Amino acid sequence: MDENKKQVLEEVEKRLLQISDTLYRLSITLLDFQPESSNVVLSRVDDYVRQLADLSAANEKVDVQFPAGLLEAIDEGKNPDLYMQHLIETLNDKNQKTNGRIESIKGLRDELRKEIEMNFKNDVAVYEKAKEANNQVTIIDD
Repeated sequence: MDENKKQVLEEVEKRLLQISDTLYRLSITLLDFQPESSNVVLSRVDDYVRQLADLSAANEKVDVQFPAGLLEAIDEGKNPDLYMQHLIETLNDKNQKTNGRIESIKGLRDELRKEIEMNFKNDVAVYEKAKEANNQVTIIDD
């Protein structure tokens, strides 16, 4: 990750922490709301709106993509770490299956090559010569 992108991400993280702190203070003020504290509430709401605008401006500098399922899990109140762990395990499983298929296909290729070489010796020799000649051809650009 380049240094500029890292700085922008750190700035976004800082702004998110500020927003979290503002919401926490606002919730405390609202839990113990007194009519004379309405100016404090309005001030904290203004801070919150300003911080959201600043966050939106900072987000335009960064292109970060999240899996849609991760956002859905967060909306449902699930732990995002558990979602990502499950996603990684699923991808690992699919990767292992794909690698197994690749190895199976390589084995099939090798077996077919052996059978073809045993049954079509003359044709294989012609093919190998043509392949060798094709590899030796050089292309000259004008």
